[in-house]
This record gives sequence, C-alpha cells and structure tokens, in this order.
Amino acid sequence: IPRDCEITCSCLQLSKQKREHPLVLNGLEGGLHELSISWGDKMSNVDLGIEPDKSYYLEVDLFYDSKELTVIDDSLRSDGRWEILNVKDGVPNRVRDNLTGIVFLYVRGGTFNMGGNAASKMSGARPVHSVSVDDFYMAETEITQGQWLTLMNYNPSGIVGELFPVSGISFEECHSYFAKSGANMRLPTEAEWEYACRAGTKGRYSLNGKGTSIDDVAWHYDNSDGRMHRVGRKKPNGWGFYDMHGNVMEWCSDRYFNKYYEISPKNNPKGPDKLVMGVTGRSVRGGSWYHGTSGRGLASYDRHRVSSSVEQDNAIANGRGYVLFATNSFLGMRPVIPASLF
Repeated sequence: IPRDCEITCSCLQLSKQKREHPLVLNGLEGGLHELSISWGDKMSNVDLGIEPDKSYYLEVDLFYDSKELTVIDDSLRSDGRWEILNVKDGVPNRVRDNLTGIVFLYVRGGTFNMGGNAASKMSGARPVHSVSVDDFYMAETEITQGQWLTLMNYNPSGIVGELFPVSGISFEECHSYFAKSGANMRLPTEAEWEYACRAGTKGRYSLNGKGTSIDDVAWHYDNSDGRMHRVGRKKPNGWGFYDMHGNVMEWCSDRYFNKYYEISPKNNPKGPDKLVMGVTGRSVRGGSWYHGTSGRGLASYDRHRVSSSVEQDNAIANGRGYVLFATNSFLGMRPVIPASLF
C-alpha cells in the first residue's frame, strides 16, 4: 500500500516502473534477495531469504503523514479535532477524525433505485423503489480494531490486528462507541448504506471500471481463505469506499422488516419506527468473507437480519446447533457523520 508503487528487485532485472500489487514473482533462485519499494519520497528496502520450491507472501505499507495529504484551509475546518484531507468543488470531501483516526468521505445526496429485481421474494429486497437521501459523510473503510481501541478498552474480534476490521460487536456496543466519540457519529440507514455502496451503479455489485470483477473489490467465500482481511486491500468502489462487499457484515440503524420496501417513504427512509408484528432485530449489509457469489449476501441490495445482541445470537447458535451471522468473524460497522459538521 499504496497501489501505485515503484518496485525493483535484485533477483530480477525489473525496470523501475509503477506496478499495481499484487506483484507475483515466479521461479526465484534460492538465497538472499533485495526488494525495493518506493512511493514519492517514501522507500522500503526488504531483504528476502528465499528457499527453493517455497511460496512467500509479503505485505508492505508505506505510511504517509498528514502533511502530505492535508489541504490547509482554516475557513473550512470545524475545529482542531477534524483534519480536512481534500476539498472538491468547495466542499471537504475527505476528512479525518484525529481522535479516532477514522477517515470519512463526503457523499452528495441524491435519488436512486433501491432493492433488486433479482432478489428472492423472501429476502426483503423487493420491490425496487425510488429513494432519496440527503448529504452525509461515511467512513472510507470498515472501522478497524485500532480505531475501535482508541475509545474502547477491549477488542472482541476473533482475528486480532490493528488494521483488521473490528468484529463481533453488538448494536449496543456500536452506540457505546458513538457516545464516547462525542462527534455525532451514528450507524447509516439502509438507504444511505446502499446508496454509498452502489456509487451510481445499477447492477448486482458496485464494480469500479470496465473489466472489474467481484474478486477485485471483495473478500468472499471463494477468495478469503476462510477469514477476514485487513481493510482497504481490495479496490474501492467508484466513490472511494473499500470493502462494501464482503470482509465483514456491517450494522445499519434500521429495524428489519422484510416487507418494508412495500411501504417505505421516498425521502430518507429509516425503517419501521416501532416494533410491530414481523419486525425483529436490525438490518446488516454487505455480506462477509463467508458469503459466496452464487448465493445471497454480497449484492448491493442484499439484506440480512440479526438481533441487536451478539451474545443473544451466539446463545441461539449454541442451543440449536447452527451459526448465525452475528459471530466474531462476521459483524462490524461503518459509521456516518452529518454533512452539517463541515
């Protein structure tokens, strides 16, 4: 990371040019080799001890500091907590919360067709209907464990790593995090989530550019090696959001009702406003590393229901012998903040 690094290797006569990872080198001779990776004025030199007939996987991150990315404009800065990383058309379109480290992207409101005609009748993703949402900011990636630990004193995730998404969190724990943030953070509505996921696309998946496949944008059952992965390793969608499909599922604020689309208001729908017959749990979106491309889960319009409590769902799983989605490996979050902050 980042993708457009210049790579040279002592074991091969690679010309110094930009190459998008992953870069695969085959047939290396045994011994010590040097790999040099550079981006701007950042450089990393890695010594590789290679044994014949073995495979190696190497990840290199070239971290950049805020000064390189920050657009200095005090008139647009709300307070010392927020750092404006980029401005477009006079609006901050990429901002960082310096308390938690979360980067938010600006989403200009608009109207789109929500749901999918290809969805099953029982999925709750039909009928397709027109929905409008207002402007908002949404986290560029799923919340990482490092960002979670800036405010919380525990880590519930099954696989531990600062840059891995936090997982195994309940609906209530999301709101405990928001209360400690003091930044008007909240979960997205289903409409906001799907609007940001689609990024102007109309198909099953939000693919960024011709020739892009679901493998390019998502960790799913067929390519995840049975686990979640660090955020931002796949290509973003057209609006710059990573891992909207796969990796971990993401909480939304809406109560789940599988017939809600039949009665949904057009403007800023928020789900049923009270518990009624058939309204159980909350909606989660995006699918996970466990979901496959042939079934339900990964599509922009796919919906799932879980109770608000991870512990409750795990108890059900243990008692009845099946696994629900609110387990350590599946469920995380991606918060939003109001556009009015900037």
